[in-house]
Amino acid sequence: MNSVSFGGAIASFYKNYATFSGRATRAEYWWVYLYTFLATLVLAFAFFPLAIVFLLANIVPNLALTVRRLHDVGKGGGWIFISCVPFIGGIWLLVLLLTGSEGDNRFGPNPFGLSNAPSNNPYGAPQMPQNPYQQPQGNPFNAPQPPRN
Repeated sequence: MNSVSFGGAIASFYKNYATFSGRATRAEYWWVYLYTFLATLVLAFAFFPLAIVFLLANIVPNLALTVRRLHDVGKGGGWIFISCVPFIGGIWLLVLLLTGSEGDNRFGPNPFGLSNAPSNNPYGAPQMPQNPYQQPQGNPFNAPQPPRN
């Protein structure tokens, strides 16, 4: 399995400064989180205003990385706003960010190159169509369909 190194994650973070499309692996997200935390800590002790500038300069790339991480678990970027829900929102977002990817989804291929082959998932995750614009087959609500004329 391909793994993202610390340096590779930071390089990808700044290379995709404002890229809100695509996917980001768990390793990429958490390496950048660690880098941001440590850099802010060091800068805060060295020269506090520089830490503020660093955090402000990294708002957009951090938002973009979080959206790409949500894409990896099959959620749209709007799920970032779940953190606005009092008490449980931040926990919910954390769980989404910790969740692994299931394979290819509507946001792109699996970053590890794994396919949507059937897995041993006891919950039976649905398989996404290869074409993201293709409508799922069948009635998702199992309701009777009206007759077509």
